[in-house]
Amino acid sequence: MHHGNFAGVYPQPRPREMVLREIGLDPNRPVVACLGEQRPYKGLDVARTAFERLGGAVQLVVAGQPHAEMPPILADLRSTDAVVLNRRVSDQEFADIASAADIVWLPYHHVTGSSVILASLTLGTAVVASDLPFFREVLEQEGPAGRLVPAGDAAAVAGATMALLQIPRDARRAAALAIAARFDWTNTVTPVADVISRWLEAAQ
Repeated sequence: MHHGNFAGVYPQPRPREMVLREIGLDPNRPVVACLGEQRPYKGLDVARTAFERLGGAVQLVVAGQPHAEMPPILADLRSTDAVVLNRRVSDQEFADIASAADIVWLPYHHVTGSSVILASLTLGTAVVASDLPFFREVLEQEGPAGRLVPAGDAAAVAGATMALLQIPRDARRAAALAIAARFDWTNTVTPVADVISRWLEAAQ
């Protein structure tokens, strides 16, 4: 069963300029974000290296509670271009940051499923994700809504980010929303419900 989108789940995002100024970033410069609980498999080590390679071309937001197994990858990150919120963020904060970001980074080392990619696309934000089966299934093909890069390749994350930033924000947003619409819950649940109905009929 496909993971459904998040239409109607999150509160309306607040204005981008307000959100970024509140967390200490410049709304006139590009922003990338890593969102959700911080876990080792999510590739924050790759994200940090990609951010450093970009040398001030983007600002970074990391927002999410560190898991007990999470090593202190970001503990010594000292940059006026980076904000690390080591806590669980509210639904409003998630919506605000995801919507304010130009790109959400998903440089995972491995994945079985992810709510972050569908939430980001539902909020109209493009993604750079590791070329893993689940992410490939969601994006289907590269375009204004996202890029797939080899897992663990920080240089590729940086390059894909700069390529996406060349696309106008409105075009990225429209493409992201179009992908999210494919994953409407009616579309994802109905095939599963049909199979279960056939099983029940056969069991009678």
